[in-house]
Amino acid sequence: MADFQGVAVASLDNRYTSPCGWTVNSQLARSQQQRFVWRLALVLVTVPAGMAQTVQDMSHFEVASVKLNPDPGNYHDCTGGPGNQSPGLWICSAVGGGFLVRSAFGLEVYQYLAPSSNFDAYSISARVPQGATNEQFREMQRNLLIERFGFTWHWKDSEGIVYRIVRDPDGVKLLESAPDALAAVVTYGKPPGTMIGKDRFPILPEGVPGLVGMGGRYTVWRSSNVTIADMAWVLRWDFRTDVQDETGLTGHYDVDLRWETPPVETSPASPPYEGPDAKTVFRKRLGLRIEPAKGTIRTFVVDHIDRVPTEN
Repeated sequence: MADFQGVAVASLDNRYTSPCGWTVNSQLARSQQQRFVWRLALVLVTVPAGMAQTVQDMSHFEVASVKLNPDPGNYHDCTGGPGNQSPGLWICSAVGGGFLVRSAFGLEVYQYLAPSSNFDAYSISARVPQGATNEQFREMQRNLLIERFGFTWHWKDSEGIVYRIVRDPDGVKLLESAPDALAAVVTYGKPPGTMIGKDRFPILPEGVPGLVGMGGRYTVWRSSNVTIADMAWVLRWDFRTDVQDETGLTGHYDVDLRWETPPVETSPASPPYEGPDAKTVFRKRLGLRIEPAKGTIRTFVVDHIDRVPTEN
């Protein structure tokens, strides 16, 4: 005789023995079973509904203030958000529209075709729901653009020149980082104490890691724990197109490099270009070749974005 949540099922003679040893008519037992089942079903239906009322909305900021900054060109980084010291508060004192788009969609620099609003600056203060992940944080930024800037976009694939990082036939010259070396620096910035030399290249303080670019031409990169994927990411800024790692190397390496980006025909160099370029530096210093190839370039195109966001 099987039990169902402590209620015995009726036997063939329409009588059954309860867990307490009582003999009860099966019709009464069936009535009790039916009431129990209905109560159980009610719990299963109502509990999730009640829970849904308390779940936080992880697709929107709890509160967000967005204003056009009257001081364009004076850009600053954002602070806070998931993984930072202030995960519940995202503050941007003056960031360009292009930064907001790249951050919200996780775009590489070459993927973004910026409208004129890219050069406007915005001040943002937004409260992030507790426990939000990085991907949920990006979704909040995307919804902020859609709802406050009337933002619309599409993706476009086109054929063009991309680059491959391959091993030089003469051998690689990479130096493995020490086990206790500092984390990789792959974000452009300007460490305190950085100066500009007579050759117009940045000069980092002794022993200080950094990735510094000046005037869109002169780059200095000193770091440990750099992967080939990190190198590809940095080179995409330099070449403004896709760069892929085809070396098969999986180590973490030290780099201490400097190179000058050649000018494009529409923007001649002043002062004149002197080099060396990234291709030459990576081959001579690291034993890595950067080779052009035909490929598909996926770009993100903005259809519309309001210059002035809607009221807070």
